[in-house]
Amino acid sequence: MNKHTFEIGDLVNFHTDSWVFKHSHKSYASPGIIISRGAGHGTKRGINQFQVYWKDAKITWEHDSYLLRVN
Repeated sequence: MNKHTFEIGDLVNFHTDSWVFKHSHKSYASPGIIISRGAGHGTKRGINQFQVYWKDAKITWEHDSYLLRVN
């Protein structure tokens, strides 16, 4: 399980090292801001997902492994 810890209000970018999802970067207008947290939203219980409001006004649920905090 991913050990990232995010809080509501954190600024994040969409990120993946997997070649399978590299095309997904085009679908996300980074940065985004975390607006809520859910455990198991649409997935197995205990997996951290976060609702993100992106700079293009889209709102998505993202697994924590696809998010990087903006420093």
